[in-house]
Parts: sequence; structure tokens; C-alpha cells
Amino acid sequence: MERTTECVTPETPPPPASRPEKFDFYAYAAQEQCLRCPSYCCRLLLLDTLSTGKWADFDYMRFLLGFEGMAIVVTRNRNWKLYFRRVCEFLDPDTDLCTRHGTASQPIICRDYNPYTCWYRRADLYGQGSERPRLAVLLDRTCLEAAFRRVRFDADGRIVHLPDVQELEDLAVDPSAEETLGSPGRSSEVWGERRAGGPCRTCPSTCCRHLYFRRKLPKTYLDLNFFRYMAGFLGVALELTHDSWWIVVETDCRHLDLETGDCRLYGKPERPRHCVYWCEWNCGIRKSFGGKGSPLLRLKESAQFDALRDIVVLDDEGGIMRLPTYEQVEKACVSH
Repeated sequence: MERTTECVTPETPPPPASRPEKFDFYAYAAQEQCLRCPSYCCRLLLLDTLSTGKWADFDYMRFLLGFEGMAIVVTRNRNWKLYFRRVCEFLDPDTDLCTRHGTASQPIICRDYNPYTCWYRRADLYGQGSERPRLAVLLDRTCLEAAFRRVRFDADGRIVHLPDVQELEDLAVDPSAEETLGSPGRSSEVWGERRAGGPCRTCPSTCCRHLYFRRKLPKTYLDLNFFRYMAGFLGVALELTHDSWWIVVETDCRHLDLETGDCRLYGKPERPRHCVYWCEWNCGIRKSFGGKGSPLLRLKESAQFDALRDIVVLDDEGGIMRLPTYEQVEKACVSH
């Protein structure tokens, strides 16, 4: 039998895919990245990284987000961070440009912030339609309650499941949106009775009108300059006692009756346990920040930070060799 060889005509190869336009690296580098951004880094101030190991940690989050302007950012590696949604007072509201840019009073962290590696843009907090997975989501107090229903605890209140960014993505809010405050509600008569019989009766509700974050003492000039940056945000100041430095945020709890100073949630199940078990007789906030005799220095103005810088002893590499005493800071800064 004669064997025949079949001739197979090779298929015509597909036309080469059109090549994308060549990326012009130098043209991109010449663009001013910040001019295309609505200044989110000047509208969100990181205050703290929160613990997430047990139920009480999440109750503390409920307490924090009861205050106006507070929000939590959950990152891809399941870090829960507390942010203050207030604008830097040096940001021009008409142009979204920094009025201290290029001056000696501009904080170093702002001067040296690299817009090409900007975390805010990469995190896609604002839902701008990036195809890559989001690195973080921002939750306000309403979204936080929904997020809590996705956290699972064991019988001892310890975390056994913490949702990731993808699980919380549908709850994210736009950081640029205005906050919606809840209805004022009614004051609790029970709270009024308790205030009348305890140390709270003479307290101006300090713990309900401020949040306090103790900070480590600065070890370098950059640490010191970072306090200047934080104090640039509206409602934020550095406050010093004889042995500690604090970032203090002026913000009212939404559940505080501003006329009477009473808590509207007192005696109700919605009240955070953090408040329920707070002992007014041993209140560190009242003793350190609320009393008439409390030794306290408040630094807010640029001139005060300039005066503080001048009395800090630095080495040649910017390390702090010696911090001034409380009395030295008071003498240098209180007149500004």
C-alpha cells in the first residue's frame, strides 16, 4: 500500500498585538503629583494603631468613634488605625495648597513626603476604581458597627476571626464626604443623679470633650518636628505634664448633652463598656487635664514650637541629648 504524505498548510500567524505607547518616564517625573490630588494627607491625621486581640479592644473603638471626626482605617495586613478627619489649618481651602510650603515652618514630614510613593493613593481609600486590590478601607462609626458583626470571638472574648480588607470593602466610606451626626436624643436623669453625688459634679466633662494619646518622649529632632506637624491640624495640640507628653484632640462625644454635660447613653445598653467601668473617683484625665491645679502646658502655635526647638540640646546628627524641664518649657513657650 502506497503511503502518502499529507501536506498541511501552516496557519497564518495572528498579527502582532499593538504595543502600548511607550511610557515616558521623564515626562511623568516632571508632573507635579500633588496638584492632581485633593490633599487627603492634609485631611486625615493618624493618631494611633489600635489593639485587636480581644472584645474589649473593639468596645474601645466604639468609644473612640463616638467622638466627632474619628474614623478607623483597616489595612491589608489587618492593622486597625485611628484617624482624625480634620483639615490641617495651613491648607488653603480654595486651592488645596499648603500655605507653609517652601517656608521654614513647614514640617519636615511634609517637606520630604514623596508623592510618587504616596500611601494614600496606593491604598485607594477613596474608591477611585483602581483594578488592583485595595490596600485599606476607611470606616466611620456606622460602618464600624456592621464590621463588628463580621468579627468572631471565643467564649473568653478573644478574637478568632478578624475580617480583612476584602471582607470590609463594601462598608468603606469616602473620606472626603461630610460627616452625618446623629440625632441629639435626650439626657439621662440617672446620669444627672450620679453627677450630683460624685466628683463628676464639678467636672466640665473633660473626658467627653477631648481624646488623649500619650506619646513617647522625642529622641530625635525629627520626632520633635513631628509634634509640630500634628499640632497643625485643627483641634489638635501637644500638652505637657511634668513627666509625659500627650497629643490632645478637641472633639465632642456625640452622646454628650452640651447644655447639661450629661451622657445621653448613661444607663443604656448602647453605652460603651469603656465608659460604664470608668471610675470617676480615680479619673486620671480629671487629675491631669481637668483640675484647676493640673500642671499642664499646651503647645499649638508655630512660635511655641520654635521656642521649644531652641531649648532642646541636640547632637551633630539630630539626636536629642537633653530635653528641657517642664519649667524651662513653660518659661520659653508660655508667652507665645
